[in-house]
Amino acid sequence: EKKATTNAQHIADTMDLNESQQTVLYAILLGKYEETSNQIKGNDLSNEEKKIIYRQSFKDTNDKLSAIFSKEEINTVNALLKEQNQKKK
Repeated sequence: EKKATTNAQHIADTMDLNESQQTVLYAILLGKYEETSNQIKGNDLSNEEKKIIYRQSFKDTNDKLSAIFSKEEINTVNALLKEQNQKKK
């Protein structure tokens, strides 16, 4: 939940999203993180199996984002998420 809040806020600030867009973005990210976590944690998966789950999650998230964002905006969202994830490593 904290990750979704932090990432959604960073993206909203950077892209100057309105409150409605920010709310939808947060819901999408929260769903993505919860779903991936549920599929991976405690299931003793190989790195390859995890990679498949992450790829599918990325695709599903982009499909959901396409309902409210243009392709260019989705690319920006993904770039900002990648940037945020790299900061945490």
